[in-house]
Amino acid sequence: MIRITDRLLSLPLLEKCRAPDLRRLYRLLLDAGADYAEVSPGVLEKLGPAVQPGRTVLRLQAQALGAARTVRHGENGSGPQALFLPAQDEAPGARGALYEVRIQSARGFDPAYPFKRGLSYRISGLDDLLLYDYPPVLKRLRCRAGSPEFCPGNRFGCATALAWEWLQAGGQRIVSSFLGKGGLPALEELLMILHVSGQPKAEADFSALMELKRTYEEASGEKVDPHKSVLGDEIFHVESGVHVDGILKDPANYEPFPPELVGRRRVIRLGKHSGKGAIRHKLDAWGMAFSDEDTETLLQGVREKSQSLGRGITEEEFRLLAGGL
Repeated sequence: MIRITDRLLSLPLLEKCRAPDLRRLYRLLLDAGADYAEVSPGVLEKLGPAVQPGRTVLRLQAQALGAARTVRHGENGSGPQALFLPAQDEAPGARGALYEVRIQSARGFDPAYPFKRGLSYRISGLDDLLLYDYPPVLKRLRCRAGSPEFCPGNRFGCATALAWEWLQAGGQRIVSSFLGKGGLPALEELLMILHVSGQPKAEADFSALMELKRTYEEASGEKVDPHKSVLGDEIFHVESGVHVDGILKDPANYEPFPPELVGRRRVIRLGKHSGKGAIRHKLDAWGMAFSDEDTETLLQGVREKSQSLGRGITEEEFRLLAGGL
């Protein structure tokens, strides 16, 4: 069974957020499809009673191992279920601890790394793995590290692809970060890949993803790129004549999933790249019948006006152009 740990709430950029915002982010990450939310000690303190011990990973430094035992094994059982600690050969084992081994480059991967039996590992890095013969590397990691958690980096823009290859190779534990923050695989992209590949996570709620995006923007003050895959505000806005024609005939030609799945709707834009299909689509929507000749004239008018304005044509501007014929 695939298990996703999301690291958003362990990143420094979230440390200064208000406690109510952090609680909302935490709840929505778990609702959206993450199995575990990894948090920093500061965020854990702000979450307070909102913490779900069985679905929380506390990120600690190796020297905090003693404190980790206190949090994990407290008498009231209120601590996180699992812990994350950077791997050190001299560090004693602790039940519930997860140790990190960071491999900066696949070129420097040592297949004889001394993984210890009985310990749980997270393998991070390997940003450039897709540049090499990666299936054997993934297989060796799975066998030698005892079903580890994989946390690929994104220096080469391949983190989500590496995460998917890990799952395809039989890995079951993967690390993500919502929106790909911190240079990690993007949670929303992983969930969507699983969905469109016919392996959806039963717990995934795409409506929660949209609320999560809005909450992140409010909490961080950072606006998500409108062209961000899966959750961008404008990813279903199309203008190109070829694209519009293909989508109107069969949305699957250009859309791997319907916009409604993520709370969006398709928007046909009019501008200098528009074709007759877009013009007819708009006219049909308004119940206006134009001859082929008038449709061509209207199309030329749309293109010329768009070029003169240096932007697309609004609905009202299109109505005025159509009404002038």
